[in-house]
Amino acid sequence: MKEAVDKPSHPLALWAVFAGVLCWGWGAVIVRGISAPFMAFTPVRMLIGLPIMATIAYASGGPLTRAVWRVSLVPSLFYTASMLCAFASFQKTSIATATLIVSLNPIALLVIAPFVLKERVTKQKVLWCLVAVGGVSLVVVGKMSGGANTLEGDLYAVGNLIFWTAYAVGTKRVRDTGVHPFAFLTVASAVSVVLLFPLAFATGADFHEIGGNDWWLMLLQLVVAGVMGMGSIAWANRYMDATLVALLGLGSPVLSSIFAWWIFEQSMTAVQILGAGVMLGAVGVVVTRKI
Repeated sequence: MKEAVDKPSHPLALWAVFAGVLCWGWGAVIVRGISAPFMAFTPVRMLIGLPIMATIAYASGGPLTRAVWRVSLVPSLFYTASMLCAFASFQKTSIATATLIVSLNPIALLVIAPFVLKERVTKQKVLWCLVAVGGVSLVVVGKMSGGANTLEGDLYAVGNLIFWTAYAVGTKRVRDTGVHPFAFLTVASAVSVVLLFPLAFATGADFHEIGGNDWWLMLLQLVVAGVMGMGSIAWANRYMDATLVALLGLGSPVLSSIFAWWIFEQSMTAVQILGAGVMLGAVGVVVTRKI
């Protein structure tokens, strides 16, 4: 593992983030289709993912050294907490609300990044980030009349925002030291398994509630949102500012709403469509102008 000296770049980094965001958009919708309680299926999903992540890590040159475990441990704790809160929020409240709250992540990073990650934050980036978040807000506000929101689910979404922001900072710092993305995700999966199974037993989770279709949906969610989504984003974090990755990540709630409209017939209004256009336009400005 080597220390980063300069900010490296890669021509495919931006496309990797786009691919990851697309996968994340599908991930929320897939979780919505799982009938088992989140406390039952989340540990099992992470256990299934652990050997897959480890195999990919070793096959692609990412050994799990003691140094990798040491630097990856704390971000992995945040990852576990974020994953649990995210799955709970997707089941306990509307997908729109759950994704809106966590979409405030770029604003949190704009505040933190200059001090923790030493990233340069311009006034233009702040402005367009606020515009993008405003667009995502319209996507959600236009959907809130469905009555699918609950206070419990909303609180889980707030927890997801806090832990996901901490995870984003930790991931960037880990990747900046040269840690292989799937070696990092293997550690994160292992930590999740160690923590979540005792928590599941302590809370009385019944693993028998995981039905037949749930197993296929868990595997699909793992491959799409986990291997492809998390893997792409983790890899790209080495070559891009965390604030830009977070800003591009705003496409995920928009895509989730579109996919939920398609799969679950959760209608989209003109306000939502307008909000999606505003968000995409703002992100496009930041990307094309390299603000």
